[in-house]
Amino acid sequence: MSGIEYRAWAIATCDCTSELSRSLFFQGNGKVGMRAVCPLDKARGHEHGMFMAGCFETLHDSITDMVNLPDLLCMILSDKDPRSMHQSLDFATGVLERTWETDNALYSYERVLSFSDRALLGHRLKVTAKRGFMLEAKDAIDAEVVNLPVNDDQTKINIHTIKLIADVEMKEEGDMVDLRFSTACGTHSLHFSKHLEAGGSKWLEKGESWEIRSVASIDGRKALPCYDDMKRASAKALEAMWEKVFRFDDSDPRMASAIRFNIFCLMQNAPDQDISIGARGLSHGRYKGNYFWDAEIFMLPAYLKIMPEAARHILMFRCMSLDKAMENAAAMNLEGARYPWMCSTQAIEQCESWDTGSCEIHVTADVAWALDAYVKETGDLEFERSCAARVYKETARYWVSRFSYDKVSDCYQMLFVKGPDEYCGVTCNNTYTTMMAKHNIKLALDAARRGLVSLKPGEMARMKDILDKARIPYSAALGTYLEDDTYEKLEDFDLSGAKKDGSALYHRICFDRLQRLKVIKQPDVILLYILLPELFTEKQAQSAWLEYEKRTSHDSTLSWGMHAVAAFKLGRRKEGMDYLRKALFLDLENLMGNTASEGLHVGACGAAIQGLLQLL
Repeated sequence: MSGIEYRAWAIATCDCTSELSRSLFFQGNGKVGMRAVCPLDKARGHEHGMFMAGCFETLHDSITDMVNLPDLLCMILSDKDPRSMHQSLDFATGVLERTWETDNALYSYERVLSFSDRALLGHRLKVTAKRGFMLEAKDAIDAEVVNLPVNDDQTKINIHTIKLIADVEMKEEGDMVDLRFSTACGTHSLHFSKHLEAGGSKWLEKGESWEIRSVASIDGRKALPCYDDMKRASAKALEAMWEKVFRFDDSDPRMASAIRFNIFCLMQNAPDQDISIGARGLSHGRYKGNYFWDAEIFMLPAYLKIMPEAARHILMFRCMSLDKAMENAAAMNLEGARYPWMCSTQAIEQCESWDTGSCEIHVTADVAWALDAYVKETGDLEFERSCAARVYKETARYWVSRFSYDKVSDCYQMLFVKGPDEYCGVTCNNTYTTMMAKHNIKLALDAARRGLVSLKPGEMARMKDILDKARIPYSAALGTYLEDDTYEKLEDFDLSGAKKDGSALYHRICFDRLQRLKVIKQPDVILLYILLPELFTEKQAQSAWLEYEKRTSHDSTLSWGMHAVAAFKLGRRKEGMDYLRKALFLDLENLMGNTASEGLHVGACGAAIQGLLQLL
């Protein structure tokens, strides 16, 4: 158990200083994010965790990492040895509050990252003396921060840090602190500022109170509001955001708290610029902060219901990086545009594992699917005309060149790919990948038919031929699609005997062995049913559930929420509710054992909200 106290509009805990608490009580506003490191917490340089959307720097070659930035809200106190600690995060106001006491005084601390002016953040400490004593309180900026890059191989643990900030210049002029620095290779030059309202040394008599407040900015401005004004403006902006959220039954405070936690996680990581969201948002540097299909398939459908403007920003990033995606395809001797599996802000492939980075290519079709989903939901035809249509065309050209024609069988094969079920290894004719590629091609053909794009002579005929002849593995015995060509050849596997806790199987069984077992990491054919239900009859969809659900290990945090969606769509309410509860509490109860060390799973939050939406 995580030790979380659930309230309808907040979470709270007495376990304030754990790594798990630092993840769960994360604060962000889409532009900047901070892990919950507060005064007196003993945090190493890489554990402060202040990140800014789009701020990445090179580690080596073309591989980058999201930069761990100087902690603008650092406060150093002389009165140590805290006890009776309690901490809460209010979803309605966005305020993180912590209280504690020492032999000398009672302390109340709060922190805000502004939703009204997203370059602003601030904090306040109130001290009430229990007896006369001298308190030294330094409101500071901690620039002694480093990155701890995480290996792509999830079975390996890195202990080596790297400093990604350089040329730090900090000046104090009166009550203002000015901080200028660059990222290590000069990619970014940054200017932070901080206004101090109080601080220093003070003798406190018994019963006397002292407040220390400050506001900081990530844009270096000198005119900063007072803390209370910033806090009020932020709460008002957040209130307006909540007013746009769909209504749900909140009669159960625990469930209401979990639902709002997941929605609030999406709000805190929603970009206010044309950029995507990493798998852990701004809550952690896991996966080097990079962008995956998580944003398009798991987050975006939820954003369409609560913050459609965030969905548009995510997709604009993909549209703006289309030319780079075309370079990626050309580098692989292919036509059109291929989006990276693990994507940097420069849209360059960041995955250092060849089998995943080169073979998990369905992300390109996932982007096209998301563009179409956005247009259908919002009716934004101008976006389709000016942005999406060209993506449809160029990604379809990629798929045409990626299929291999087999003259003997007169069919098109999708060779050597890795589907959503990453335990399948590098396989052939993964049904999800092929069907999504076909959907991508259909979008391009439809755009051409409506005059939104033009195709080269012969392209249209080739695309139609692929639609007719692409190989789709199917089992008459099972009455549904096979995951890929190798599925029926795999060894049966007793999943119930192997899955002892929430941790992933790859921590106990090596990938070489896993790829030969009939065990599925996360929904594959079932996910295809969710995204493209028109491809399934009711019987085929039910058969897919019966075959694949029992074999799924849920070793991805993205799995439970999407199984909830599928279960509800298939009328399996009890199973759907079981999966929905797991999805909603995945981070809150650390059900997979990695929320503490990896931050919040923003894609899983999106999947959980997708499951919830099936009930509304």
